[in-house]
Amino acid sequence: MRAILITAAIICEYNPFHNGHKYHIEETRRMTNSEYIIAIMSGNYVQRGEPAFLDKWARCKMALEEGADLVLELPSIFSCASAEYFASGAIDMINKTGSVQYLSFGSESGDLEALQDTADKLQNETVEYKNLLKNALKQGKSFPAARQQALGISRAGPNDVLALEYMVSLQKSRGTTTPITIKRQGSDYQAVSLSGKMSSATAIRNSLSEGDTLISETMPTNAYDILLAEIACGRAPVKLENFEFYIITALRRLGPTGIKTLPFVSEGLEYRIYEGACKFTALSELLKFCTSLRYTETRIRRILTALLTGVSAELLDHYKSGPMVPYLKVLGIKDCAFPLMKNINKNSAVPIINCPGRDIGKLDNDGTALLLLEKTATDIYCMGYPNTKMRTAGQEFTRKLVRI
Repeated sequence: MRAILITAAIICEYNPFHNGHKYHIEETRRMTNSEYIIAIMSGNYVQRGEPAFLDKWARCKMALEEGADLVLELPSIFSCASAEYFASGAIDMINKTGSVQYLSFGSESGDLEALQDTADKLQNETVEYKNLLKNALKQGKSFPAARQQALGISRAGPNDVLALEYMVSLQKSRGTTTPITIKRQGSDYQAVSLSGKMSSATAIRNSLSEGDTLISETMPTNAYDILLAEIACGRAPVKLENFEFYIITALRRLGPTGIKTLPFVSEGLEYRIYEGACKFTALSELLKFCTSLRYTETRIRRILTALLTGVSAELLDHYKSGPMVPYLKVLGIKDCAFPLMKNINKNSAVPIINCPGRDIGKLDNDGTALLLLEKTATDIYCMGYPNTKMRTAGQEFTRKLVRI
């Protein structure tokens, strides 16, 4: 009888894939001695609240070319949400594979013990913590900033924030996966300018917009070639600004009552967003108008992207509190990883989707509804392709599984 396949999972976006991501995969394999690496990757929309710079098929190919063995798609209802939803959706998928021993994530601190201690505090909230959080929110701070203040954390980087949510979600779900962390290398996650070979994805995206050719040094060769090919054929870049006219038009049509039904809208924010949509026609002006200490630009972007993709607060809460992710959708696989796929097929708690158009019949009502929502989200995403000939609908069901 063959021994258990040692497998590690990485929750990721690869927007785009860069040298830091390759380092993370290589270190994960070295530290865990894993035979296989599964990438739980955001689909066409990412956690910062916008469409991915490159579509999911291109980013999947990058991941496979540069070290991942299997890529599973995190549905956009979770991938374009706050850290709690993003993490809980991804952890749910890992648990449902029944085949993952390790979860590897990057962190600014690199201190797993400290992250675990903080996660324990979040999992077992004391009266003191709740009061400190309430007071910080009364001061007008955003929820992430208020929580950090209540926990006594001077500054937590974006990777540390997600790491805490991963660990809390693991505890809540009673998952058996062992977490490990790898200290982030190179520039800060939010750095906007290139800083050598270990530059951030944000800096790479900004530099591409400015025509900076130095990005070739920040990405592995295969990933860079894929990026250039996508730009050349007109499938990249895709930006939230590409949907500016539709967003402003839809907000004016919805009015405050309709805007209130979107995720992450609370405390009268719908009136501010509607006022901004009536005053401005540029997305940048709308975002600036709605952003404050309490409401970050990222939160506003998530609200606007939910408007694009058809996600309501009620729908998001339904999946978060109930079925979570009701299927495992394979975006791509290496031929050498079919033993892993066989293992997942055997152990998975939910249906496996390889070909959405064919496999939709495997799903229950929640699964069918979520997959059709993803189809709509992809149809909208494709409208952001620079090349108008690439904007045909139905690509969720017609684009093939990525194999290398």
